[in-house]
Amino acid sequence: QTLARHPRDFNVHRVIVMKRFFVAVAGALGCAVLASEAFGAVFCPTHGATSSVCPPLAAAWDSSADALGLLQRAAASGRNLIGREGSAVKAAAAQAEPSERRKRRSESLAAQAEASGRRKRRPESNDPFATWLRRAGASATRLLASAGHAFRQKPVAPSAAPSTLPAAQPDAFTAQDALTLAPGVITLGLLAYLVFTFVRGLIAEDDAAPLAKDRLTESLLVKDVGGVRGTSGPQTVFNICKNIIGEGMLSLPSGVAAGTGLLGSMVVATGFCMILGYTFSLMGRVCHATGGVTHKECGERTSGPRMAQIMSITLMLKTAGTCLSYAIVIGDSFSRILHYFGFAGVLTCRQASMLVVMLGILVPLCLQRDLSILSYTSLLGLMFEVFVVCFMQLRYLDGSYAPGGKFYSLIDEQYAPEFDDGVNYWGASITTFVLLGTLSNAYIAHYNAPKFFSQMKVPTVGHFNSVVTLAFLFSLMVYLWIMAVGYLTFGAAADGLILNNYAESDGGAMLARVAIGFAVVFGFPLAFTALRDSTISSFDLDRQSAGGFRAVTF
Repeated sequence: QTLARHPRDFNVHRVIVMKRFFVAVAGALGCAVLASEAFGAVFCPTHGATSSVCPPLAAAWDSSADALGLLQRAAASGRNLIGREGSAVKAAAAQAEPSERRKRRSESLAAQAEASGRRKRRPESNDPFATWLRRAGASATRLLASAGHAFRQKPVAPSAAPSTLPAAQPDAFTAQDALTLAPGVITLGLLAYLVFTFVRGLIAEDDAAPLAKDRLTESLLVKDVGGVRGTSGPQTVFNICKNIIGEGMLSLPSGVAAGTGLLGSMVVATGFCMILGYTFSLMGRVCHATGGVTHKECGERTSGPRMAQIMSITLMLKTAGTCLSYAIVIGDSFSRILHYFGFAGVLTCRQASMLVVMLGILVPLCLQRDLSILSYTSLLGLMFEVFVVCFMQLRYLDGSYAPGGKFYSLIDEQYAPEFDDGVNYWGASITTFVLLGTLSNAYIAHYNAPKFFSQMKVPTVGHFNSVVTLAFLFSLMVYLWIMAVGYLTFGAAADGLILNNYAESDGGAMLARVAIGFAVVFGFPLAFTALRDSTISSFDLDRQSAGGFRAVTF
């Protein structure tokens, strides 16, 4: 405003100062605008709902849009003012020049104007810093304008029915199909390889030493630690994978749907797998270096008895909570299964279901010292879990839950596929911490690491590292597979228990619920083994005593 009122009072130096000041103010305002809009895009991704989520941010959002337009208009006005002032200063200086020089200068300027296509040129400053600032300011203004326009795209108003992705044609293979199939193919390939190696090892063992008459009976009811046969590599992989993978895998699609991009979630899951897999392998190295077979023994030989006792009590409390959560899930799962098949009465309640499963399945399995026996049920549990994800993959590919699909009209509206903002691949929000919390506990089986190592037939660090690598790779592939197929089927509507999204009348979904129930049952003995071992260690009981072993078990 001062420059407009008194243009003749400013010399060229002051014009340059004004230009620097204007560019500095424009840059600061532009950074503030971009920061506020980026903040809103991250923490209030549904721009239309910003006013109901955080009113101060909504006001800042509207103000930033107006401020960006004001910045562009001010930039244009400032350039015109500075250009006119520069022209006025040059005209005053030209009056003092001799007429011949003035004539030659005007001819030169006219030739330059004609050569440039009669384009108006702003006066160039002799100050290179001011020139650089002017050009940087113009580029930054254009960049901020485009960024602000992209951030302020108005969301499409939601219709009465939830938005969904268009149903894919049966013969169309998309990149999303590949994203779901890739981890599935790797998972099935790893499982086939492990089963083949396991069976081949059993055949070779039987050929080398024929099965004795009473060997099976003795192996099923081991009476002391010396009777442990030991586990082969594939058997150890089965046990570690089953100890890692449980019903918690069904919550991973909802972690993606909460606001974290699918590919970003896969990267986070891979990072946790690498970190926790490495720490799991460290336990084998510690056992090899110290000769300990429990956490307490390793702790005594590295940090002293006090630290060892703290470790033992911590593991006892942690595994007690794990077994309690398993018991709740088992009771609820089998109670729902019985009600689905039409059973009623007292025996179908959660407590009765848990009691029947405990006496019929869990007690015989929990009485085993030898992990090689549990490897068979671990393999069966892994097959059940892979079946669940295969069912989800099939329903994704056949489009049964896409608009117009066989089961689309049979599910509740809250479970219907929802892709209002399309497929989120790299997004992030405050709810990403939910996914981080889930994944941070998704690979925990470390409480059994010393036992897995000590009961291997070849307890070497190199062999244990190979086993751990295969087990964690298999677990990662299962997690990536269910994250991809669950989220790409239901989008933002993915439930915390993804099987709830499937229709009750879907027979495959019912089989999947039964399968996951038995998978949880076969994972319970591994968690219980850690609880029993940590209890024996905490109270300094005799691990060799058969009576003490059974007493602690019951």
